[in-house]
Amino acid sequence: MPASILDDLATFFDDIPDIVRAELSALMVTLAEDASLKNEVSDCERAARTLFNAETRVGRIGNLINAVAVFDVYFAMDHDARFAPQQSRSTKKDRAPSDTLDRFAVRRGAIGLAQQMWRTRRDTTLSTASIAAALVRPEPQGRHITA
Repeated sequence: MPASILDDLATFFDDIPDIVRAELSALMVTLAEDASLKNEVSDCERAARTLFNAETRVGRIGNLINAVAVFDVYFAMDHDARFAPQQSRSTKKDRAPSDTLDRFAVRRGAIGLAQQMWRTRRDTTLSTASIAAALVRPEPQGRHITA
C-alpha cells in the first residue's frame, strides 16, 4: 500500500484543531478495546497514534480502514445536538439552550473546520476508490495470468 495514503491520513490528523484531535483520539482509543492501550488512557493522542504503528501490510490496511470509519462517524454526528442541554438532566432552568451552545462555539467552530478538511480528503485522496486502489497489490513483473 502506498505510504502516501497513510501519510495523508497522518497529515490530516496533525493539521486538525487540537480539540478535535483530542476528541478523535479518545474515540479511537475507546473503540480499539486494546488492553495495551489501557495504560495510556491519560494521553489518548499518543495511544491513538500507536494504533497506526502496525508492522505488517495487513495491519496497516486494517488501521487505515478503522481510522477512516471512526472519522466518518465522528464527522457525521450532530454536534449541535451533542452540546445541547438535556432537558431532564439540566439543573439550571434559567439558562437558555442558546447559552449552552454559545459556550461551545469555539469547539463547534473547530469541529466545523476539521469536518470541511475531512470532506475534502474523503472526496479526493482518502475517497473509498483511493483506499480501494491502495489496497490492490500490483502483480510482480513477469507473472501475468492469462485466460
